[in-house]
Amino acid sequence: MDETTRGFLAQAIRDALTSSGIDYNEGYIDSLISKVDNDSAHLLDLPVDSSSSYQADSAYTLKAMSSIFFECARVNFAIALYGHPTSGAPTTTKPDKIRKYVDEISEFDYEKAIDVIRRDNALATGKGLQNRYNETIFWKIILKGAALIDHSKLPTAKGPADGFTMAEKAATKKFMEDAGYGLGAENQRQCRIFWKNLFQMREAGIDKVLYYRTKEFDSYCKGYPKTSRISLVDAEMKWETQHRPYIEQLETRALRLAKGDLMRLSDLENPPVVERLKVHESTWNNAKNEWAFSSEEESFREKGLQTFSPELICAPYNYQLLSDTEEDKSTFTFLLPKDGSSLFACSIVPVCEGDFLGIFAGKIRFSENWSTTHGIHGPIDNLWLDYSQVTGTLNQMLVSEPGGHANVRLQWEVIHDDIGADSCTSWRVSVKATKPIMPYEPLVRVAAQQEQYVLHSSSENAKRGFLELCEAY
Repeated sequence: MDETTRGFLAQAIRDALTSSGIDYNEGYIDSLISKVDNDSAHLLDLPVDSSSSYQADSAYTLKAMSSIFFECARVNFAIALYGHPTSGAPTTTKPDKIRKYVDEISEFDYEKAIDVIRRDNALATGKGLQNRYNETIFWKIILKGAALIDHSKLPTAKGPADGFTMAEKAATKKFMEDAGYGLGAENQRQCRIFWKNLFQMREAGIDKVLYYRTKEFDSYCKGYPKTSRISLVDAEMKWETQHRPYIEQLETRALRLAKGDLMRLSDLENPPVVERLKVHESTWNNAKNEWAFSSEEESFREKGLQTFSPELICAPYNYQLLSDTEEDKSTFTFLLPKDGSSLFACSIVPVCEGDFLGIFAGKIRFSENWSTTHGIHGPIDNLWLDYSQVTGTLNQMLVSEPGGHANVRLQWEVIHDDIGADSCTSWRVSVKATKPIMPYEPLVRVAAQQEQYVLHSSSENAKRGFLELCEAY
């Protein structure tokens, strides 16, 4: 087992023992680790593809960074439902006032009650962020306390140097006592190291990663090996530099999605996309697959083809499914620059086989007039998707020749809400993962036919989103 993995595993065991109230020492932890198989990826049950173009330092690194993306999306969806209030429900810990406030809400009419609940949820989310972010300046406050201590009254340091003065140790204990933290010797040691690291990260300019930090991130930091060639602060600065642009894009996307931008027009505003993709926003649709012609929709209904196999039925699109255990990873599908003139589609979080990555843009056709360049066959004769007039994020993914390599597939589905309705049949062409996919690994589908592969091999076609020439912006 390598040193990095050993450090993270040791911290995971400490966390588990501490949360269970079990006393332990480092010797006991060492004995447990010696019995563990040398496979950290298996321990975390994370999909790891050795052929990926991107490899995280370890499964622990991958899990910690991915959790920050999930937290960023969760927070911004919650805030977007109400905005950015700076005040709201009275802050109190008195039970009678809490009960009174809840009783008042229960008497509001529906619209007002919902408004208050959304506001309070946004405020609670903001308060959680504030509490965690406060920890980044705890060490600065502790240093102020250390400066007030009379060093002549402190005991002489014993044992090997650990990077802390006796005044800093005494000040940490005093701070924890005053702030209401547990004073166990091991807890003091861990908090001392952790708060100092957080403060140093903040001073180094690490911002987004700290703002959305999670318990997975905290465990990663606490288990980071002291003997690593790269310091923890330098490692996190690398994270900040690499991932900050995508955190900022995710912030914008989450806020805009929650406000109704299901087309994801905000994707077209990202500078790398603006430079490489010239399409009009009227041709950009990541929300749904509409019928191209009402006459073809009517013709399809007249055929009586309204009975569908269970595997074709799907739930309505829900952009707020954000847990890393959910199968909907579409919120985290982005366009990144492939080179100076083109883009590729990828997920910024780990993807499992079967995960939904988004909708393949295009219009539904029911016609014998088939396009060899822009056509995707459906599950029924003459039913096909035409993406010559409409494009989207996943239409920009890489395309291999028929029979070639791919890590996603296109799947036709029927939206569950519309089954049985007389007015229309709602189809969705989903992009599903066919294997585990690592963050930033290009998404690749197989071309429906050779002519389509040729279309996607052209950089000029890529610039106009693979639309027909007349639709370019």
